[in-house]
Amino acid sequence: MNKRAVLSVGLLAGTIIGAGIFSLPYLFSRVGLLLGIIYLLIFSGVYIAFYFMYSSLLIKENGPHDFFRLAEKNLSNPYSKLASLIAIGELLFVLVVYLILAEKFLSLSFGIGGILSVVLFWAVSSVFMFVRLRWLEIIEILSTFSIISLIVFVFFIGGTTTEIPNLSLFPKSFDWILLLLPFGPLLFSFSGRSAISKIVEEYKKAKGGSNEFSIKKSLVWGTLIPAIIYFFFILGVFRLGGDVSPDTLSGLTFLPPIISTLLGVLGLIALWDSYFVIGINVKDILVLDAGWSRWIGVGIPLFFPLLLYLFGFKDLLLVLGLVGGVFTACAGIFITRMWQNAFPLHKFKKFAGVLYGVFSVAIIYEILNIIFGF
Repeated sequence: MNKRAVLSVGLLAGTIIGAGIFSLPYLFSRVGLLLGIIYLLIFSGVYIAFYFMYSSLLIKENGPHDFFRLAEKNLSNPYSKLASLIAIGELLFVLVVYLILAEKFLSLSFGIGGILSVVLFWAVSSVFMFVRLRWLEIIEILSTFSIISLIVFVFFIGGTTTEIPNLSLFPKSFDWILLLLPFGPLLFSFSGRSAISKIVEEYKKAKGGSNEFSIKKSLVWGTLIPAIIYFFFILGVFRLGGDVSPDTLSGLTFLPPIISTLLGVLGLIALWDSYFVIGINVKDILVLDAGWSRWIGVGIPLFFPLLLYLFGFKDLLLVLGLVGGVFTACAGIFITRMWQNAFPLHKFKKFAGVLYGVFSVAIIYEILNIIFGF
């Protein structure tokens, strides 16, 4: 067994599996089991192709690389600046998602809700943005272990019943809007772009040696494993019974207190480390890559997400759709364009059109949803 290959698969799968999972049971309740499975397969395929493109860009680079440098090298000046701003905006809104979920987890486990719970989570998590943690990798492993434990726990406490009355094979009432509803949340749920650079580093270290592995196979399995885990988590939530809420957590209040507390604690651990790790990432991008002052670089990831929450970004499905359907989709379009510019004669260049189509539909739908409230 190739250890670097296993590490790469685990790294991508662990990065992908996160906050987006809590929107999926509700999406399945709306579109039905059959269409939900089809969407999982489609977006798995979209991301596999996308990760192939992004990894190819990174492999082509000989020196240190990040999103900013790739944009500057492969896009014209106005578009490279816009792409970089979108990448930062994506990370900041991801932090808003964590604040929304933190309130749900604190309410589920300890009965603390409202603004107090959000400010409490924000304060505790933000402190760690100022600390350079040498044991950061251990914390990332703890976070991945917590979210996997939560998923397994939810699946098995549902018992052995095979009857799932709240999950139908087809939509209960069909509306064309239902076909577009999953785009944003699923683009968010399969997003793990930050892991690709680390996988490429492992690939370059192993290339030509005894531990060389297929990076394409690692990307395929690293994307498919989350899809499989998502499916079993969704089934587990429905097997629990009760109503399925848009954030999943609000619908689990009927569980025994000890189970609710355990689920809440596991979820909070997963959110806690992800929050400050992303905050540190944003700070480093602004200060080290963009050259902004340290005060601004620290202040933006520290206060901007909390301000967005306080100004009304509290609906999980809406914010997930905004992050996935606008920011992630726009970043996807820019990366696809970078790949086309870097590999103009590639034999798979026609796949770029498919990605453009998926990302564009997501953007249009989410913008119209924000304006008209579908």
